[in-house]
Amino acid sequence: MIVHEAGYSITAADDGTFIFARPDGTILPGCPRLPEPDGDLGSQHEADITAETIIPAGLADKFSLDLSIWAYFANARVAGERRQADEQQLAA
Repeated sequence: MIVHEAGYSITAADDGTFIFARPDGTILPGCPRLPEPDGDLGSQHEADITAETIIPAGLADKFSLDLSIWAYFANARVAGERRQADEQQLAA
């Protein structure tokens, strides 16, 4: 959805990696490699994450990674548009 509806692009690079760009062509920075966990996953955070807690209360919908990523990018786009409008208003 991000690519097709929001205008983001994904391009294969010559080295086999991918380049992600915003609708205005700005290249998104690469994600740094996550550190290896030291022990089991449960010891890495204090959240009580289980198969039962991943279902939102009252909604009966399971967690959707696709929807979460889409919402994150949509919110980032809106925040960027607001920031740009604020900068234009200050410049005027």
